[in-house]
Amino acid sequence: MQASYNMYCNLMLSLHARIAAEYFFARQCESEIKLLEETLVVRKQQTAFVQKRRNLKFASNLDLSRAKVLEFEAASQLDSVRRQLDASINRIALLCGKSPSNFELKCSPLSDGLPIVPRVMPSELLERRPDVAAAEREVYAANAQIGSDTAAFFPTVSITGDVGFKTNKIENLLEAGSLAWGISPQVYIPIFQAGKLYAQRQADLAAHKAATEKYKSIVLQAIGEVETSLSDISNMKREYENRKQTSAHSANVQSYTQKQYELGLEDYFAVSDAQRQYLLYKREEIRLLGARYRAYVSLIMALGGGWENQQKNPSAFERLNTEA
Repeated sequence: MQASYNMYCNLMLSLHARIAAEYFFARQCESEIKLLEETLVVRKQQTAFVQKRRNLKFASNLDLSRAKVLEFEAASQLDSVRRQLDASINRIALLCGKSPSNFELKCSPLSDGLPIVPRVMPSELLERRPDVAAAEREVYAANAQIGSDTAAFFPTVSITGDVGFKTNKIENLLEAGSLAWGISPQVYIPIFQAGKLYAQRQADLAAHKAATEKYKSIVLQAIGEVETSLSDISNMKREYENRKQTSAHSANVQSYTQKQYELGLEDYFAVSDAQRQYLLYKREEIRLLGARYRAYVSLIMALGGGWENQQKNPSAFERLNTEA
């Protein structure tokens, strides 16, 4: 029962993690939508600016076409991200057991306010992982079954109300004058079931070994998932800082190129290329930030509910005993 309850907890933990990952993806989409809406406004203004320069013979039809390409490219990317956001909200609704048409989710763009992970975490945190706890209970149950098989080799004395006794004291059952010891149905000795009992015990020994190996495998998997999540968080933090620097310098390139174009020192190809590169780098920065949030979700799931060193949650069986 305890193992089944822990597997239910593992299912709920997985469900919550999926909802959290989808939620942060939806917030990532909101960040990209905000960027693309601002970009689209700027590019419409840029198209109008190039149109005026063309009317004054300072720009060519090629420059105007390139400006329009950038404008419609931003518009198409905006529609694509909006479609992804709608699909993400629909998936969250289904995970919550609600109809997408009756589900509403308001989420803000991502921020840099990520949680701080402690440098050292006790390994005892893995004990509360539901799948680890379930595997441990299965090993315990298999061990108890071996004890039950061993006990089945010994005689069983059945005391019923069908036959009277000279005395009510149990220790007098072994006396020769006791009526109960002479009645064969009262004593069961598993003579002819020895082969069956031996085979059952060997099967349960093998089941115990299998449960033990499964427990070891799940523990190793848990350790691997924690280590992978910590590595992802550490590496993506450095990658994100580099991405931010890339976006900042790309914005400078875009600004300088625009000024040189207005002064007639650069053609519009340099401007369009700088704008396209900046949007690309900025969107990659936002996507990486979303991936960082989802990496924290993976770490919380790998630890079985977070890195706070709290007391292990009691099982259903323990809670029932406490209430009793």
